Amino acid sequence: MYSTKRRFGAHRRDVFDENWQRTDIRMGLQNSPVPMAKPKHLSLMTSLAKRIAKDFSYLRIDFYEANDKIYFGELTFDPRRRAVPYLSRGNTA
Repeated sequence: MYSTKRRFGAHRRDVFDENWQRTDIRMGLQNSPVPMAKPKHLSLMTSLAKRIAKDFSYLRIDFYEANDKIYFGELTFDPRRRAVPYLSRGNTA
């Protein structure tokens, strides 16, 4: 899971595990100085994503949480649609 901040400014992105612990993975951008707080409806969004994705080998599902509501963004069926390299600690290529 990842969160994006200030998409049209000082763009930052953090990658989290299912327990909302920030990982060392970077996706082409610097991490935020302060990680985003755990979304209130994370458990429901995770449950919905697992149900929707169960019949696919890969599926990225974009959800947004705003004003105490969950919004659906889009589905991406091909991981190659993302042209951003994934980096972890020790890998700065």
